[in-house]
Amino acid sequence: MGKDRVRPRGAFAWALALPLLLAAGCATGGKQAPAGPLPPRPPLAEGAVHPRSADLPVDVLVESGRASAAQGNYGVAEFYFSTALAKEPGMEPALSGLGEVLRVQGRTDEARGAFARAAEVAPDSVPARIGLGRVHRAQSRHDESLRHLRRAVELSPEDPVILEELALTYEAAGQEAFAEPLFRLAAEKTDSARAWNNLGFNYLRQKRYADAVAPLERAVALDGSDPVARNNLALAYGMTGREDRALSLFEGTVGKAAAQNNMGYLYTLQGRWADAEAAFNRAMEINPAYYVRAKENLDRLGQLIVEQARENLEALQKEGGGGR
Repeated sequence: MGKDRVRPRGAFAWALALPLLLAAGCATGGKQAPAGPLPPRPPLAEGAVHPRSADLPVDVLVESGRASAAQGNYGVAEFYFSTALAKEPGMEPALSGLGEVLRVQGRTDEARGAFARAAEVAPDSVPARIGLGRVHRAQSRHDESLRHLRRAVELSPEDPVILEELALTYEAAGQEAFAEPLFRLAAEKTDSARAWNNLGFNYLRQKRYADAVAPLERAVALDGSDPVARNNLALAYGMTGREDRALSLFEGTVGKAAAQNNMGYLYTLQGRWADAEAAFNRAMEINPAYYVRAKENLDRLGQLIVEQARENLEALQKEGGGGR
């Protein structure tokens, strides 16, 4: 229940359809709010739940909540978990289940309250620790997220989900090197496209483009239809001199015009201004409707060229100035 969907981890804000990865919650600043009371049971349409749900045993209510959440019926799942908690307020599985349902709906503060209560009644609850790690990361409380996820690793050191969550928090905190071995362990344990993609993108974040190729190739081999892994692999190819393969992947994922736009951005990253300009112009020629996006990138390219020229001039002036 509560499996995270693939989330964007785009490092390239002004290029179209460039790399994506796992979805992070919205970051909010400010002082942490108290956990507060749990939300009331939501109203549901007639027939949406068992007609005599209040008479069901709490363990049946919890299982019904989990089944509903697994099907994406979060309102129904919330009802079942809340009904269980009305009968047994300190039931950890119901609290953790409710917290996860609230989290995937974006109700982060309420989710944190449910997970915090679950951790209070059951300090060794792995679901509660994972949930607290996720919601604190979503609110940019990285130290708190790390604290809970490290405890989860202590409780279940072989769980690849926990390893991945801890790695994501390290990345969110700007500590990509700490995340790398955790992503690798998760990939080796699961051999899933998602996990190898995570590792490959970690290398991209570290600008270790050659190292990113192998895990991203594995991700694409496992799931060739995933545009996220394909775009990430195209970036790795483009940054390691395999431009034909990068272009082919981009074209198969986002189309010819967008592929040229993305290639233009790759050339920009490499300081190949003329190649970048040519690629952006090709994007507009292939699809005139693409003019606005490619023109924006051309304008940005012009700004970068001017900035680079200014930096070069300043460097030359400093060199010519001797020791002054």
